[in-house]
Amino acid sequence: SSDRHPNFSSRGPPGVASPAQPTAMGPVKFDDIPKVATEVLNDDYQVSGYVLKTKQKTSWAGSVFSSQVDLFASDKCSTPAKLTWKLPQPFGCTAVNIDKLEMDK
Repeated sequence: SSDRHPNFSSRGPPGVASPAQPTAMGPVKFDDIPKVATEVLNDDYQVSGYVLKTKQKTSWAGSVFSSQVDLFASDKCSTPAKLTWKLPQPFGCTAVNIDKLEMDK
């Protein structure tokens, strides 16, 4: 075909899409757009006193350990704390998922 440009080829280098062969684009994920705003709105805010919060992802079956300690509390307990575990695959069992295991004060 003489009407084509001499530098244009329908076959490009391997792995590179050429203009003559359009490629399909994967689906767009819209779930991530409001994720940050939702986390901020759903977060619990401390309005009095001081709290130390920690969150640690572990290498044991993808579990997550969180702790919350109320500092300088006037309760009878000297260090009121809350410990939380999330175990997506406890003891390697994929059929069980413990979303929240909590021990409070």
